[in-house]
Amino acid sequence: MRIQNIPLDRLYPHPDNPRKNLGDLSELSNSIKAQGVLQNLTVVPANIEKYQREVGGKKAYTGDYKIIIGHRRHAAANMAGRSDVPCEITVDMDEKTQIATMMLENMQRNQLTLIEEAQGFQLLLDLGSSFNDISAMTGMSETTVRRRVKIIKTFGAEAIERVQGRPITFDDYEQLYKIKDPDTQAKLLEKIGTVNWAWEIKGALSHQASETIKAEMIKVIAGIAIKVTQDEMRRAPKRNTLSFYNFSDKEFEEICSFAKEIRDGVGSYAGVDVFYSVGDRYGGIVIYTLEDAAVDVAEKNKAAAKKAEMAEKYEHMKGLFKQAYEMRVSFVKKINPTAENRDIVKFFAAEILMCGYRTCEDVYCDIFDIKGGLRPHWSDSKKETQVEAASRILGENCNTSNVYAFLLKSAYVNIEDPDASCVNMNLKHYQNNLLEKTYKWIAKLGYVMSDEEKALVYGTHPLYVKDGEPDQ
Repeated sequence: MRIQNIPLDRLYPHPDNPRKNLGDLSELSNSIKAQGVLQNLTVVPANIEKYQREVGGKKAYTGDYKIIIGHRRHAAANMAGRSDVPCEITVDMDEKTQIATMMLENMQRNQLTLIEEAQGFQLLLDLGSSFNDISAMTGMSETTVRRRVKIIKTFGAEAIERVQGRPITFDDYEQLYKIKDPDTQAKLLEKIGTVNWAWEIKGALSHQASETIKAEMIKVIAGIAIKVTQDEMRRAPKRNTLSFYNFSDKEFEEICSFAKEIRDGVGSYAGVDVFYSVGDRYGGIVIYTLEDAAVDVAEKNKAAAKKAEMAEKYEHMKGLFKQAYEMRVSFVKKINPTAENRDIVKFFAAEILMCGYRTCEDVYCDIFDIKGGLRPHWSDSKKETQVEAASRILGENCNTSNVYAFLLKSAYVNIEDPDASCVNMNLKHYQNNLLEKTYKWIAKLGYVMSDEEKALVYGTHPLYVKDGEPDQ
């Protein structure tokens, strides 16, 4: 290895350098102006054979060099007006070793993004390295290396480039892998790392789950009942609605039981035509019979159809508010307050606990992961009462570093409402002060409302009927 000053115009960034963005160079450039380049760059001759021939024959090598370590110093020296920089010249690096050296150097300095690492690993794999080789070289587990490479293989470098620079984590990509539909996955990738990401992925996963259950529920009822469209269902004369099922695991079991009754012709179902209509993820399945075959009256039909449509939209909006509740609870459950925001937690707890808000059992169980609910005071079941659960949770948390997280959750269950919304049955918006207060406090702790949450809470969502407009 030789050290010499090399003119900047003979030094070139390595084309396979994993780090694509060198960041702000102004501070480094000013340092180089004042003190020069204090650490040698590591370079390789662009034409190693020519270099060995000319240096071996004691001639000056006139070719160019590729930078292995020191890309930022090279660029900053150029900004500082330097003509040359000190370099260590090495000739014993093959292409794979060059890439591995650049990878390690950047990783040790925490200068690579997750995608840059993934692209670097893929390059090493293309050159013949195994996952085990890369794991041994970088000190990362083989699983971690595979996860990074999977990002590139799943979504493609071009799509990943478009989202570079956003605050994206491994968990975000793991969530995206769960989406089975390629088109939906591609659309969500454009949202990853944005303020709406958590809302969008939560909604997509919920929709995917409901679609899976929907397909199973339709299998159960198809062949037993007659399928009609939503519009036909709304216009049905003297419709006698037997049941309504949302797309959930619990209601899947119920529809199986209901289908058996229809199949067996139990009671009023004997010899009667049964109809079913399938709505969207919030609309569910409506099952009904007709009281008689009366002729449809246009005006009556129109009013019934309008009422059914409003009910569907209302259920849709209630579903969106439910999703917003789940996101708020998920956020609060994960918070472990730092020294910087513990004062916020104390003021939040003081305001909420001293104002006497009612504790909601559902929120209590969701926040503290209490399965199966609590025992009412009049029951003799073996479940915990709320007081017993509180004592247990206090003992588990109060002597640990999580005491502030416990304080936050304890106060939060007094302000949160799983049925909180801002829409009435006529699809009109109303101000929900408690819900706005909830958002105000969790925002201070880092929660970011999605655009759709803002529209729901502040009345700008397109499903709302505006003041002055007739009810839909």
